[in-house]
Amino acid sequence: MAMKKFWQEHGRKVMGTALIIALALAIGFSAAFAGGNAPTAQEFMEARMYPQAIALLNQQINKSPKNAMAHYNLAICYLRTGRLNDADASFERAVLLARKLGLQVGKEYVLAGAIELDRNKSYAAHELMGNALRYDPGLQEIVGAAYRQSGENALLRNDLATAKDSFSRAIGYNEAHRAPALAAFLGRGKRLLAAGDDSKAENFFAAAQRMSADEANRQLCDIYFEIGKERAAAGKTELIEKAGRYCGNRYHEEILQAILDSPPGKGYKIELGPKETKNVAVVDSGAKLRYYAASGVFFDRVDDGTGRMKFGPSSAGPSYTAHVKGTLQVRAGDSPVVLLLKITE
Repeated sequence: MAMKKFWQEHGRKVMGTALIIALALAIGFSAAFAGGNAPTAQEFMEARMYPQAIALLNQQINKSPKNAMAHYNLAICYLRTGRLNDADASFERAVLLARKLGLQVGKEYVLAGAIELDRNKSYAAHELMGNALRYDPGLQEIVGAAYRQSGENALLRNDLATAKDSFSRAIGYNEAHRAPALAAFLGRGKRLLAAGDDSKAENFFAAAQRMSADEANRQLCDIYFEIGKERAAAGKTELIEKAGRYCGNRYHEEILQAILDSPPGKGYKIELGPKETKNVAVVDSGAKLRYYAASGVFFDRVDDGTGRMKFGPSSAGPSYTAHVKGTLQVRAGDSPVVLLLKITE
C-alpha cells in the first residue's frame, strides 16, 4: 500500500512548502552555489546516490560553513541513509543559520517517519515523529494521520500488535481517530468471524473493546447476532448465545427463537401458572435437555411410570442428560413461569 492513502490526503501539507523555501534560500546563497558543487550534490540526491552527495556537501560546507542549504541537504542525505544522529545535528545547524527551515525540517522528519512506519520499523518511526514535533508541534494532526494509516495497514496483514500500537498513538495525537480505529478492529474481527477463525476474531474484538468498551459491545451484539443466526441454522448455537450476552434485551426473542429452531433436536416454549404441571414430551434415556430461559422457579422430572422419579429443582443454563426413558414433566413454583427448552435425542 506504501502509505498511498496517507500521501493522497496529507502529502501536500507535508511537502508543499519545500520548493518555496528552497528557492528563497537559494537567492540568499547564490554565491555559495557558484562553484557548481551544490547542483551536483542535488543531482546525486535525486539519483539516490547519497554517499556521493554527502561527500560533495561536506566539501561545500568546508568552503562555506554558513551555507544553510548545504547543511539542510546534508541532513536529508543522512536521514535517507539511517544516520539519524548526524541528520539531527545537521538540521540543527541549518536552522540556526536560517530559521525559516525549521518548519520544513519537521516535515522532512514526518516523511521519513511515515516511510519507516510503512516498512514496519516502529522504533525508528517513533523517534523520527518525535523529532518532527520537536521542530513543529503543529504537525500533530499529520503525525496522527500517519499512525492511523499504519494501523490500517497492519490490520490488512493481521499484525494485531502493530495495529494496536499505531492506533493508540494516533488517538493520542487526535481523539478523532478513536471511532475509525474502533471500526477497523471490529471490521477485521467480523471478517475473521465470518470466515470461521473465531479465536483470531476474539483478539481483534478485545482490541476494539479497549478503544471504547460500550460502543464496541453495542456493535458486537449486532455482529454476533448476524453471524450467529447463520450458524444456528446449521446447528451451531455458540455465537447466537454469545449475542445474548452482549445484546441484553435487544433481539431477545429472536435470539431465543433461533436457538430453539436450530438443528438437531426440538425447541419448546412452555407457559405455566402457579404450581401448574405440564407434560412436555416423551424422551429417551440419554437425551440432552437444556433450559435456555426461565422466568421463575420451576421443577422437573422424567416420569418412567414406576413412581420412583421425583420432581427436583431445575434452572436455565447447563444441559443435563435424561437417565431413563419417560415423559418429561415440568411444574411451576408459587408464581407463573415461562420456559424455553431444547431437547436433543
